[in-house]
Amino acid sequence: LLASSVVAQAPTVTTVYSSGSTQSRYDIVILGDGYQIQEQPRFNQDAQTLLTSLFQKQPYATFANYYNVHTVFRASVDSGADQPDVTPPIYKNTVYDATYNTGGTARCLYIQNTAQALADAALAPANEGRVLVMVNDSRYGGCASTFAVSYNGSSMAEVQIHEMGHSLGGLADEYDYPNQTYSGGEPSSPNITTSPTGQKWAHWHGTEGVSAFQGAGYYLYGLYRPKNNCLMRTLGVILCPVCR
Repeated sequence: LLASSVVAQAPTVTTVYSSGSTQSRYDIVILGDGYQIQEQPRFNQDAQTLLTSLFQKQPYATFANYYNVHTVFRASVDSGADQPDVTPPIYKNTVYDATYNTGGTARCLYIQNTAQALADAALAPANEGRVLVMVNDSRYGGCASTFAVSYNGSSMAEVQIHEMGHSLGGLADEYDYPNQTYSGGEPSSPNITTSPTGQKWAHWHGTEGVSAFQGAGYYLYGLYRPKNNCLMRTLGVILCPVCR
């Protein structure tokens, strides 16, 4: 009966932040996975919590008046996300099939039903490819590709803004594990480089401590990041000037 009622419920589309017409603004869409019908107020609150934090951080604070944000809520049968790496494994019936341990990384939380997520994002007035997914689960996790995905626990906003750095900005992770020495070509991401002098971001040298610091892109040696610390390396830290 619950499954039938979820299927029958039409998704709810809401514009939660508007600064102008969709023709002249960058539009973001927030989806929710693992929220049951009665948990829609929690989804609405999670979205507002994220936006409050997002528009207090640079560069979003500066450009807040260039964004619109829409939510699309489609209820799931179950609350939470799959956890195939626990004993016994946990599997939930959710709209976008969010799962931890994606790609074998325990904290990588991503969705499997991307077709449904794309279809639901298209219900918003506009999205221009900027789609976030909030997952109703307290276990720490997040990941990004086409979508920026995060859990909705205590570090939700920091994780989601970090993942947006990947999906919206094409930024690389700046932490230096689990690998030792990088021997490949120059990365395409703007915030990591093989250059020991950080030539890629030479225009920013000396700005807020920007230089070249070894250890980035999952390697301890051979890759360099612009600043000693940044949100793309550690939660709770601001984005460095290059990443911004």
